[in-house]
Amino acid sequence: MNLISFLINKPKIYRKICLILLDVFVINVSFLGSFLLFSPENNLKNIINDYIIYSFIFAFFGVVIYLITGQYKGITRYIGSTNLYFQSGRNFLLILSILIYTRINPLSDLSIKFLIVFYIILTCLGGFFRFLIRDILFLIYYDANNKLDQPRVVIYGAGKAGIKLYNALRYTNKKKVVAFIDDSKELANRKINNINIFSPDKISFLAPNIDEILLAIPSANKEKIREILQLLENFAVKVLKVPPIEDIVSGQIKIDNTIPITMEDLLGRKLIKPQYNLMRDAIKDKSVCITGAGGSIGSELVMQILKLKPKQIILYDNNELNLYTLSTKVDNLKTSIPYKFVLADATDFEYLKKIFLKYSINTVFHAAAYKHVPLVEENPQQGIYNNVFSTFYICKAAEYCGVEKVTLISTDKAVRPTNVMGASKRLAELIVMEFSKKQNDRPNKSQDNSKTIFSMVRFGNVLGSSGSVVPKFQEQIIKGESITLTHPDIVRYFMSISEAVQLVIQSSSISLGGEVFLLDMGEPILIKDIAIKLIKFSGKTLKNKDNPQGDIEIKITGLRHGEKLNEELLVDSEASSTEHHLIYKAKENVNLNYDFWEKLELLKDEIKKNNPKEIIYLLSVFVPEWKKSDYLNKNIINK
Repeated sequence: MNLISFLINKPKIYRKICLILLDVFVINVSFLGSFLLFSPENNLKNIINDYIIYSFIFAFFGVVIYLITGQYKGITRYIGSTNLYFQSGRNFLLILSILIYTRINPLSDLSIKFLIVFYIILTCLGGFFRFLIRDILFLIYYDANNKLDQPRVVIYGAGKAGIKLYNALRYTNKKKVVAFIDDSKELANRKINNINIFSPDKISFLAPNIDEILLAIPSANKEKIREILQLLENFAVKVLKVPPIEDIVSGQIKIDNTIPITMEDLLGRKLIKPQYNLMRDAIKDKSVCITGAGGSIGSELVMQILKLKPKQIILYDNNELNLYTLSTKVDNLKTSIPYKFVLADATDFEYLKKIFLKYSINTVFHAAAYKHVPLVEENPQQGIYNNVFSTFYICKAAEYCGVEKVTLISTDKAVRPTNVMGASKRLAELIVMEFSKKQNDRPNKSQDNSKTIFSMVRFGNVLGSSGSVVPKFQEQIIKGESITLTHPDIVRYFMSISEAVQLVIQSSSISLGGEVFLLDMGEPILIKDIAIKLIKFSGKTLKNKDNPQGDIEIKITGLRHGEKLNEELLVDSEASSTEHHLIYKAKENVNLNYDFWEKLELLKDEIKKNNPKEIIYLLSVFVPEWKKSDYLNKNIINK
């Protein structure tokens, strides 16, 4: 052991010489064994003389062939079964070389039986010593890096991914794998490298003695993951999973870089494949502009649209950091689709016109908005101007430039709003409706091919978006802090960003003008339940009156300014189905008893005058159902 440890720290030439000497030894031992078996009739003197001559020849040919074929280039600590196959091939070349040599050399011939036995002994003995050294080296490395606090883990999944994860953890020595779990009855009670494979009903037996459960089934569907998580949430064990299989295959991330359970895993929404004919019709060969391209929704729109072969794509955002981050992602795609990053404000009408005309924009997805409820509530003037007038100027520029379609990304908070953000988005919706109405009321519109189709898509929370509650909960758990929840009964609809964006693109394809498209968000989720599940899957326990010694407490902080307990998607109309079963549409009839455009111009003037009371008043005229928060009443309206 001391010799091997000494050699490990020496230059590689020393290790190479040792391996050559080992092979010379193995060749000689193999030759001696074969020679004794096939030379019983010879006297001792002849045996010794022939053995000395042939052993030197065999060793010389063997070392030369091994050197030429790269026998000593591999790292011994990581050799596997493939090494044995290559070793067999090299030994075959050695036998062939000896056979040719003995045919042209006056020395006595060696029989074919002799050479076959020699080949078998040499291959087995050489493989044995190589694997023996590998295991010794591994034990030395393991002992040197062994940590007393090394996590004991169970790998859920004994398939290819599970075995790859086990091998990665074994060699990196990050965690100690003590068992496998697999649903397959055929694998139950079997072993992988002397580690037991158990069925899922044995988790209760394993849980008290392990620190983590690692899900190694990256190809499993969402329903299967949710089913497994429902089983695992009964145990106070940290649950992690291997990265998505596409990230592993692409080499972006290693299989042993396990990641936390996500909200998508907890929801387990059935993955609905998009209707690619609708996706294609909306994007293919179109010049597309996305405002707010650097945001969570905007950047996902970019990634999805690039797959649909647009003519070109314009990425418009006023946030330099977000746009730079997006540019790095897009540049790394090495796409052949032309793209342009535009750092500009979506309320700049003249610049919007310039961009729409310069790039002959066909389709606009308007995702730019201030959407964080408390921030906009405390800064209403800026929030209203950005959300309302970015929509107005985009619609106006699109109309002027003959853009074919404009889709506003709206929110469920626009329905009977209780905050400035929701009210401003509701007014943005009204602007889109009024532009659509204006288009439809134009004379001779049936002969006018320049008609712009305006529509909007309204949906709830998307997972992983900026300000999402789940990353906040996870960060608090990692820090060991209490989870802060605004209300124990607060519920929300959730959908993955990729699914929401695909539905947005498909809704654009079926829009005819003036529709409010609603996305099927599934069942509402109690936020408190999410927090409890995340605590359990982090290996912590909930601290409450029933368990005062728990790890993480949930603290109720009270609803924030303008925050609702429940969100809804419809204002006052009924939704009807479309050709996509997850997309519904509503025609909301808004009867105004005032000049809409005149009032909108007045709102803009009051914003320029920095008159917050009048701004709030005018917004309430546009959105009479808006229930203002106590914060607004106290700090602006009644101040």
